[in-house]
Order: sequence, then structure tokens, then C-alpha cells
Amino acid sequence: MTGPVKKNHGAPKGNKNALKHGFYARFHTREENQQLHGMQGSVRDEIDNLRVMAQRLNLQLNDCPDQDILLKTIRTLVKLFDSIGSLEKVEAFLTGKANDSDQAIQEAIDSLKEKWDLS
Repeated sequence: MTGPVKKNHGAPKGNKNALKHGFYARFHTREENQQLHGMQGSVRDEIDNLRVMAQRLNLQLNDCPDQDILLKTIRTLVKLFDSIGSLEKVEAFLTGKANDSDQAIQEAIDSLKEKWDLS
């Protein structure tokens, strides 16, 4: 006699829908989700997600009448940029584009400058 049949609840083993379709999707606007459509759960996708969040915060800076909230928003943006830089460094190591820390940091900085039109 066999035991009770186990029902399969949830996604099948190896399913990456939470990564592909955005673990963060519920926090994004429809437009932001469209920007992030096609995510595959890579480091690059995480970087892109942080950039979308940074864009949102940057837009909020223009309409922020409260100094305290403004400063908190700016601090959050700085942390986001720091995270983006760290992930850029990780991606450089993972893809073999960086042989040492200095090179990885420089590549991350150059990438951020390019993405954010900084000179």
C-alpha cells in the first residue's frame, strides 16, 4: 500500500518566474514593469531594477516640499548608486572583464557615467 499522494504546490523545480518577471514587480508602476520586461534574473537585471528605482526617486526630488523627506530621498539615491556600482563591479568579475579590483572599480565608474550621462 502506498502513502498519500503529495500534491505539487507552487512552481515546478527550476522555475525562475520570480526572477524573470521581477521579484519587485508589485512595487513598480506599469511603465516601470514595461521597462524591466524580459528580466532573466541576472546581475544586469538587478542593476537595471535599481536604475528604475533611482529614476523614480530622482523624479520625486522635483516635487518634494519637505526638507527632511528631500534629504532622506537624496540619501537613498546615494545608496542606490553605491549598490549599482557594487553590482557593476560584481558583473565585471563574473563576466571576466576585470582582472583586479582597480580595473573593476574603474569599469563600474565608467559604466555609471555612460548610463547616467555624467562626465
